[in-house]
Amino acid sequence: MRRPTRVVLHVVGDRTWDPELKFLGSTKDIAGRREYFRNRGIECREVTVPHRDDKACLAMLAAMDLADVDAILFEHPRYPETLRWLKHERKHILRVIRGHNAEWFHHRQIARAYDECGFGNPEWRERQASRSRERAKKRFRQDRGSGRYADAILTITDWEKKWYWRFLRPFGTIECAPYFVPKSYVVPRLPEEEVEKRCVCLMSAMWTPLVHDAAKNMVALLRKTNPKHMKGWTFAITGDPVYPAAEKMLRKGARAELLGLIADPFQLMLRSKALAILSDHGMGFKTKILDVAQTGGFILLTKKLMRRVPVELEPYCIVVDPLTPEKFVEAINKAEAPRPTVDANAALRKRAYHAMDRVFGVKPLPKAAAISPPAQPADAPPPA
Repeated sequence: MRRPTRVVLHVVGDRTWDPELKFLGSTKDIAGRREYFRNRGIECREVTVPHRDDKACLAMLAAMDLADVDAILFEHPRYPETLRWLKHERKHILRVIRGHNAEWFHHRQIARAYDECGFGNPEWRERQASRSRERAKKRFRQDRGSGRYADAILTITDWEKKWYWRFLRPFGTIECAPYFVPKSYVVPRLPEEEVEKRCVCLMSAMWTPLVHDAAKNMVALLRKTNPKHMKGWTFAITGDPVYPAAEKMLRKGARAELLGLIADPFQLMLRSKALAILSDHGMGFKTKILDVAQTGGFILLTKKLMRRVPVELEPYCIVVDPLTPEKFVEAINKAEAPRPTVDANAALRKRAYHAMDRVFGVKPLPKAAAISPPAQPADAPPPA
């Protein structure tokens, strides 16, 4: 175990505190690191980098006095030049990166989702897909360069650790610190009788063809099923479709209500029996899966996506395989069972804390001596 970290520099993007992105997966995940540092009594100084630009980050750090900084944690591995500079010029600092996705696979899947989205003309779809394929190459170079100069990598799932980062960094420290719902987002469960028989497809605070694919697939299944076979169930889709053609596709002949962007998706999750993510596309940790499980709901998902879900979440997951109307009806009926009582979030938080303890050289405090959180919540911006 290395010398305990006392002061950490936390490098984040410039939209981390954007209120419109409060429920974005990466925003919630970053809040978990803030919670960890506060809980472990580590002084955390945040550096906000415009557009996550490597050159801007290097200029900012080069102008700072880093003498008392023990570690720097980079959210998203976009900073290979900054990490290389730190390795040669600030050798006393532990360099850690947080991987939010297996970026090469993620952007290749975005390209495929554009190809399969079903709206827009073929030329438009090919342009969008081509841009995503180019972005995959760029992100891969950034991942490889960042991994080369980092002392440690914190992956968001076991899958990324096993099938992505270990090939980019075959030697050195790679720890899986899974996503957990930060305490500032946790909401208490409702009694069973207050939960509605509703299945929701949560798109995102930011539209992507990945979330559109999940919504499109649920709508297609609803068109082919008989409401009598899912008596009492209602269906809803959240998020802004962005493109009129996409919205028309989701509305056409469907029994799902389009709710648009909602202020607090956790309140909708609390009152819904199930979440549907019926798409194989997209990497990383689908944070809404744990968000829904934390509120007590079931998650309907594909077999391929299930392979990448942490084992702690298995009691909440219902696999729809193959993706057919019959299997969808079967899964909906399974979701009428009593909700699991397993606290998956607590288990994932514990696992993430232990992984970060190993990386930052922290010896956990005894439970009785744990540091009380400050009055300021984890999702509140730092004072100006």
